[in-house]
Amino acid sequence: MTLPSDDPSRNEFSTNEKATTKAEVEVVTSGKLDIEHAIVADDPRKWSRTRKNFVLVTVSAASMIAGLGGNIYNPGIAQIESELHASSGEISLSLSLYILIQGCFPLFWSAVSEITGRKKVYLASITLCTIGCIVAGLAKTVGVLIGMRCIQAAGSAAVISIGAATLADIYEPHERGTMMGIYYW
Repeated sequence: MTLPSDDPSRNEFSTNEKATTKAEVEVVTSGKLDIEHAIVADDPRKWSRTRKNFVLVTVSAASMIAGLGGNIYNPGIAQIESELHASSGEISLSLSLYILIQGCFPLFWSAVSEITGRKKVYLASITLCTIGCIVAGLAKTVGVLIGMRCIQAAGSAAVISIGAATLADIYEPHERGTMMGIYYW
């Protein structure tokens, strides 16, 4: 099979080679590529079941950490207030900003992942979240804590937006429902 033409008005390819999957057979017989079955190098839909399941578990665990990040802070609020000499308003600000940033940044991360690829976004966001966690844990002032909670939120937000997209990339449509159920469980 050959790649489609560089001409965007002509989205056809040669059908003189043998198709290897049912989806490719459909594409070959129709003569047109669709976004779902575009030909790519190292197609994740052709990965082994073990590799796909590893990605599923990893993305699901990262999603769980993103959800815990906002709530795990709550039991320590009284201790944080006393050790950092913070007011309840400052602590509320750190929680509110975390939730706000984690709610807004998925739009940013999803757009970036479509341009640069999901792996780069995962690596950048995990790095941001890890740095935010370490520095927040070592913070000596409430200002540093608030800033690092914002960095944590920005980093953890990527999994929220691109986790499901990652699974859609690696599983065929007939497999996605089950895998999404496991992911959101």
